[in-house]
Amino acid sequence: MKAEPNEKPAALFLPVQQRERPLTWRTQISRPGSGDIITVTTDDHSGQTSSAIVPLSGDRAAAWIRWIHEGSHSGPVWAVVVTLTGIFPTIFAVTGIIMWLRKRSDRKELAGKGAKPRLRPAE
Repeated sequence: MKAEPNEKPAALFLPVQQRERPLTWRTQISRPGSGDIITVTTDDHSGQTSSAIVPLSGDRAAAWIRWIHEGSHSGPVWAVVVTLTGIFPTIFAVTGIIMWLRKRSDRKELAGKGAKPRLRPAE
């Protein structure tokens, strides 16, 4: 198989052991310009590569799921949505821990002094 300049790997699939067959790695490669994705198989023992002409049944679904999750094929609005959904869980975790620590310190303070709860202004 002949490689073309600027080809980029799109996905690498771990080999699966099959009966009486050597382990075979599958790599999907994106061709520049056309955006076509070809599948290349590599024998784990010999290192021989071959182009898979017929895509496997799950290849199209795997590519579609990868495009949704990485946001690279849908424009800037979808890329922003993907970025925010990656950042928000971290922000929620940090702010949740801060709220829990404040509530915990307020409970300890009340238990130690026996005083009325103190209201804090919203930040």
